[in-house]
Amino acid sequence: MTLTVTATARTDAAPCPRVEVLIDDLDEDVATITLYRVAEGRTWRARGAVSASVSTGFQVVDVEAPFQTEMQYRAEMFDVDGISLGYTPTATVTLDVATTWVHNPLDPWNAVEIDLADSSGKALTRPVNGQRYYPEQRPLAVFITGRRLGLQGVELFMSTDSASIATKFESMIGGYENQSVPVLCVRTPPLIDIPRTFFAGVLSPKAVPVNVHLGGTLRRWELVADEAEPPFPGIIVPLLTRDDIDAAFDTRDEMDAAYATRLDIDRDFSKAGGGE
Repeated sequence: MTLTVTATARTDAAPCPRVEVLIDDLDEDVATITLYRVAEGRTWRARGAVSASVSTGFQVVDVEAPFQTEMQYRAEMFDVDGISLGYTPTATVTLDVATTWVHNPLDPWNAVEIDLADSSGKALTRPVNGQRYYPEQRPLAVFITGRRLGLQGVELFMSTDSASIATKFESMIGGYENQSVPVLCVRTPPLIDIPRTFFAGVLSPKAVPVNVHLGGTLRRWELVADEAEPPFPGIIVPLLTRDDIDAAFDTRDEMDAAYATRLDIDRDFSKAGGGE
């Protein structure tokens, strides 16, 4: 058997465009893996695949994969003592999506496809964290700085044209009855010059009802976002649960007849959401 890594792009809305990464024929000495995605010159740990326990195979769905840019996936393998056993081969894929999708990183089921105005992101600032000092008897400043920061004050202008989508969008940041992390995963094609996967920290979202007073549902959303660290990628809300699988079959024998291996069960995302 040969260790393989396969990355498959999915562009449908179940629940949003994504990449399915399958690692097959792992050596029996491999106990855990951490999967990395490299895109746009940056390396990310894939959500749900950080120190993930494995047997002979592993699959994860990357709902944070950027659009219309080449990506590479590979995993570092570890034994039971946490000692690195090296890396898997690399899989390359492109997720060809021409629209904008937004979701809360911890709730991909509520992802929405949204209209992003061309006027978004026209002025982009990445400041350097530091201070300047003017020493005595010297006319020029001395700069004491740290690292350059992420994007700050990015203006994003979006619109929703249905009440249900507007409710979903607003609930991503939290509501009266639920609390959420105010960080949105915004994925865009190359329409504006921000990262294709942009984690937008939004503290004061502004909703502008356009025609609600006339009985319409069009709303404009004006967001001023700072590029933020997403929630720890080891934290996930699984897309496919045991309840989903149980709801799809009347008996255990039916389930056993439908799948050859446990990995086949974990890969059957057509059953996702059925256990709700």
